Amino acid sequence: LALQNFQQAVEIDTGFALAYAELARSNARLYYLRHDLSESRLLKSDQAADKALELGPDQPRVHLALGYYYLYAYRDHKSALKHLEIAEKDLPNDVEIITEKADILASLGRWEEYIKLLDKASELSPREPSILTDLAFGLWLSRRYNDALIACNHAIALDPELTWPYLYKAFTYWNWKGPNQESRDALTNIEVEHEWYLWSWYFQEVGEGNYEAALQLMSDETVDWGVNQKICAMPKT
Repeated sequence: LALQNFQQAVEIDTGFALAYAELARSNARLYYLRHDLSESRLLKSDQAADKALELGPDQPRVHLALGYYYLYAYRDHKSALKHLEIAEKDLPNDVEIITEKADILASLGRWEEYIKLLDKASELSPREPSILTDLAFGLWLSRRYNDALIACNHAIALDPELTWPYLYKAFTYWNWKGPNQESRDALTNIEVEHEWYLWSWYFQEVGEGNYEAALQLMSDETVDWGVNQKICAMPKT
């Protein structure tokens, strides 16, 4: 729907730079998510990006959208960061720019910068639990376990219905102290329907030496394991 709206916008106003930029982002996202890997989809994204830059070279939100375009279409982190940094000059406290830049830095293994940016984002938007959840993720992988737990607890306080703060809390305890009662308590908040439910409880039971309980989980045909494996591969901290 968003893509159709942006397409209609540029048809109505052929000088609408931001609409072209968002059209580039929307097409590139379909390519990135593998919904459409055709060359024509990529070409549409490229053409919209070129037009956006031609019409709005000084518009920060055009550069924000082009940052996503380079990431989605080509996984070009360098170009994506370049456009985000251009946008940031005019919008230094824009939370979307900050968090997107943080995500790219995480994929490059630049964890301290990632954490610093999300600290800033959480100060600018202190009641947004997703920022604190992402911050907890970076702190966990950076082995700053106590800080990770603080971020998890803040996110949970803002929205107790979220799942990932509880999961990151359990993962943090696993890496810090090993599977224990504290990680078990965190996992009790995971809904049975969640794709990580069986996997997290399986690792918890095996880690505590409860092998019979782990085997029972494996034999439970009423719950879906979601995918065949759970691997979190990230650059070194």
